[in-house]
Amino acid sequence: MARLSNAQLAAQLAEFRQRCDGPPDLVVQYGQELITNGYADQLGDEVWGFYEQLFVAALHTAHWALAQSCLDALHERFPSSTRVRRLDGMLHEAKGNLDVAGQLYRGILEEDETNMLATKRQIAILKGRGRTQEAITALVAFLDTYHADQEAWLELCDLYLSACMYAQALFCVEEVILMQPQNPGLHLKCAEILYTQDQVAMALKSYCRVVELSPTHTRAWYGVKLCATRLLRTSGTGGANRGSAEAASVPKSAMLRDLDALATDRLSAVYASTPAATRTDQPTVRTVVEAWLQAAST
Repeated sequence: MARLSNAQLAAQLAEFRQRCDGPPDLVVQYGQELITNGYADQLGDEVWGFYEQLFVAALHTAHWALAQSCLDALHERFPSSTRVRRLDGMLHEAKGNLDVAGQLYRGILEEDETNMLATKRQIAILKGRGRTQEAITALVAFLDTYHADQEAWLELCDLYLSACMYAQALFCVEEVILMQPQNPGLHLKCAEILYTQDQVAMALKSYCRVVELSPTHTRAWYGVKLCATRLLRTSGTGGANRGSAEAASVPKSAMLRDLDALATDRLSAVYASTPAATRTDQPTVRTVVEAWLQAAST
């Protein structure tokens, strides 16, 4: 593969910044190359966004010296910036100096109690200390003010899941689905929480929504298969083991059989081209999946 020019590296990093993503390893690699080549000095005012981007990637990859050099550059340019002080706190967090990080965040909030990002970092410290219930309480209070913060809703969902509070976790992910109804990952999370709660019929509907949005989503097809199989096995009981609302939402047996067959076909097709085993006594992924599909259908 041809080596990227400095301009191409800078353009790729700018695209990562715009999309708010990018593999940290790659960001560090590209960023270090631009600094080594002296090209970072040619970025103009964009260099500060570049340094912050590189700083965060360096934290993710434990490049402490690189993170510190980026932070020093930002401190020199913006000596009174609360944003840079928050980055300083994040560096202490990443190194495990939670007390120092907490002091920095408290100092920011004493000057500006509405600083949303500093508040979120304080909640992250509670989570890092394993104080789950306090983190939940703090996030609930945070969302009372910043109701549209999707990241906070998902973080609260995960905290509830870690505490086995599935009904509350489901509420959180449903709030985000209202904001991003076309996101298959959110519907998948909803489906798996419902399945964990043994709300199989409702979980099946959510899994079907995932494959409607993303027809090749293998994990969702597994969910469809599991739910359809379970519902077919219990259909003879008339829903005796389910609540009235759950029983009323169960699809008819003919539809369940169609969904079960469709899921089997889709999953079989996924593994149809897997390579053969290296040993004659070693099963292939395909044979294992086919055996599972056959067993699930009997």
